[in-house]
Amino acid sequence: MNFRLNFSVKFRITFLSLLAFASIVFAHQNAEANLKKLRYSPDLSLVTTDMTHWLQRAGLSHLPIKIEFLPSSQSHRVRFSCSKSYQLTISASEEEMISTAYYGLRQLGFLFPHPRWQIIPTQAEVLKKCGQLWTWEPSLRLRGFHLHTQHAGEWTDGFFMDQSQIAQDTIWWLARNQQNVIQLQTLRLPDKELQPKLKPTIELAHQLGIHYGLSFSFAMIQQKNFYLIPFWRAVLGIGDEQALRQRIRELMAIYDFDFVASELGTTEFTSINEENSLKWIEILNEELQSQGRSFYVKLHVSTNQYSAKYGNFHFLPRFSSATVGIQPHTVFFYGLTDPQTPMYGRFDFADMRSLMLEQKDKRDIMYFPETSYYIGMDIDVPLFLTDYLVARADDLRFLKKNGFDSQVNFSTGQELGYWLFDWTLALLTDSQLQQNPLAGLNLLGEDTQVWEPILKWQTQYLKNYQLIQALSSANLMDDLYPFFEKTHERKLLRELRHDPQALESEIGLLQNALNSHPSLAGIKNTELKLLLEVTQLRLQHALKLRLALQALQNKKADATTILDEAKKIRLMALDKMGIISSDYNRYPESFVFSKRKNPTSYPYGYGWPAAQLHFWEREENMIRKYQLWNPFYMNIYNPFRLLL
Repeated sequence: MNFRLNFSVKFRITFLSLLAFASIVFAHQNAEANLKKLRYSPDLSLVTTDMTHWLQRAGLSHLPIKIEFLPSSQSHRVRFSCSKSYQLTISASEEEMISTAYYGLRQLGFLFPHPRWQIIPTQAEVLKKCGQLWTWEPSLRLRGFHLHTQHAGEWTDGFFMDQSQIAQDTIWWLARNQQNVIQLQTLRLPDKELQPKLKPTIELAHQLGIHYGLSFSFAMIQQKNFYLIPFWRAVLGIGDEQALRQRIRELMAIYDFDFVASELGTTEFTSINEENSLKWIEILNEELQSQGRSFYVKLHVSTNQYSAKYGNFHFLPRFSSATVGIQPHTVFFYGLTDPQTPMYGRFDFADMRSLMLEQKDKRDIMYFPETSYYIGMDIDVPLFLTDYLVARADDLRFLKKNGFDSQVNFSTGQELGYWLFDWTLALLTDSQLQQNPLAGLNLLGEDTQVWEPILKWQTQYLKNYQLIQALSSANLMDDLYPFFEKTHERKLLRELRHDPQALESEIGLLQNALNSHPSLAGIKNTELKLLLEVTQLRLQHALKLRLALQALQNKKADATTILDEAKKIRLMALDKMGIISSDYNRYPESFVFSKRKNPTSYPYGYGWPAAQLHFWEREENMIRKYQLWNPFYMNIYNPFRLLL
């Protein structure tokens, strides 16, 4: 009797152990299932034509160039041979064939920093590479970009309006820089308007071996977000399941996308019923999986949405099926391992790191960093923030160290020098570049000894000493504090006037930063030099504003004179911005630097506030009038359009 009981208990324990082990293995297998293989074979003839075009541009049109693709499961290699018949021979798996081909083109000297700017080597430079063999070793299996078209710019025009060439140029740029994922933020437009615009871009992406994802929400209404469930059905939980199934089936019938990345909640900062959200996650995943497509949930960083049962609302997918992937998000120029990230009420991203490590062997994880923030913080001020290079390189080191293999980078646009950040991030997915933040600058021929002090200085003063709080500008949410939480921790100008000690501290820090600012004289690229000069002028401008505010407080100096000096600095910067917006506007057919009706919540391109130095002038006027602290003064944000 005892023997049988013990045997039974042992059997059950053994069986349960095996079952647990099997579930872990199964979960790990499922974690690798998302986007494991291309759904379509790439069109190598299209790539051959493109590569032949670039070789001809280098003066090799008279040579008998032959490009040959040899599928291989062993290695990703490209050989350039110079014999009787000049050859490029590419040997790689189907998934890496195109990336390997363009890697070879990069080794020959062809660079693609921007979708509309290429660097072409001479014939002599190419022929110096005769007989060489290169091996393409991607640091990430999945690597690409989230095009955030909710912030109006070239991609809004290219993917949703009438400038389809912009969309095509962007997809080609991804392929030429060894990227294999595009994630498009989808706007709330009728299917009859979206279909003729999106379908050709999906087809081109597939031809170039790129996984195509659509980003939308279950019920988020913020900033014209495309949602699957009508708002009141989602809130009331009536007919929500039927609406969800019907809508995703309609979309799958129209668009041949590879995956969906979805938002939770009704806005970034407001949650919705957790049980219903979990149900929707399972339904959407089930529908997508039934047609061989994948699903990811984006994990936002806002910190004030908790429930007693589930904890952080944005971390709900941890309770979902193993085939549901996640996209852990970080924001602005902060990285996963930065010790302070004072945004949305945060101290750091420790919780995001912990979740990634906890879920690593349970589901697919595609890291989702942000390399242009907008909304009064960077690209539209403008500020040229080199810590985007540093933070993304640090992030990649964390990913590689901990066995993560996927990343999709959030980008608003690539004008105003932000092409350098996106291009460098794409380059860093080459494992041989060893996560070097200067990788792009090195390829451009810039002097490392000139740029290293600039990066070090910005990290020390703008990030570690938090001068970013004084250089970026208050947005509407900041101005409405305490009714809304500040986007970024800072002392607003209206708060500094009542806090002489904090004001004195910011003045001292700005003076020290300017006194130790490294030289910009050795920068070769004119566009980047102009942008760094504007950033330096912003430091001078911010200092003058605070000195004027201090003069108004203690009445020991003439605030008007100081504000006039601030205006002179702004006008100097405005002249430089005029050169940038005229000489380096690579999308004249778009509205990056102008106002124009478009399907987003913003009636102007992300470069318009920068070209006008709108935020600089707004702050001047607020201090000049001193009592004018109305959050809606010179406000360019329409809260109703932003919400709906």
